[in-house]
Amino acid sequence: MIRTSTVFAFATAVMLSGGWGQSLAAPGAPTHYLVKNKTPINMTIVGRVSLAGQPAKEGVEVAVFDAQGTLCGASGVDVANGGSYILQVYGDDPTTAEDEGAVAGDELRLEVYDPPRGPSAPGQLSLSSAGFNEPPAFPPKFEERASYGMNIAW
Repeated sequence: MIRTSTVFAFATAVMLSGGWGQSLAAPGAPTHYLVKNKTPINMTIVGRVSLAGQPAKEGVEVAVFDAQGTLCGASGVDVANGGSYILQVYGDDPTTAEDEGAVAGDELRLEVYDPPRGPSAPGQLSLSSAGFNEPPAFPPKFEERASYGMNIAW
């Protein structure tokens, strides 16, 4: 039996490679949001960011925080591909006392940083699964090895 997340991961790889007439290239590294702890426990969120109805511009970043407010992942946007992003969301390492990231079922809060405007405030972002076959729950929840497709509008 093939897991849905396996199929999504394959579809994501095809999109990244330029298949199906759409491509999402790996975006630049974020400079505003700096993730300190990258654990082997993670999930992936991919999509596009738009600001005021237009694709995100250079310097825009996406960040994700867990229920405790810990920064769990960050990504720049790929301007050449319509503001696309690939966000690794890191989980907490249960073998340490430190809170490195999300745990299963944690509600995730997304934030967008736009250099002229600063960071988005809670409730300002609109999340959509348009164009993706398997919509995530809104707000998304952390699930190890899951892959979500989610567009973000501000």
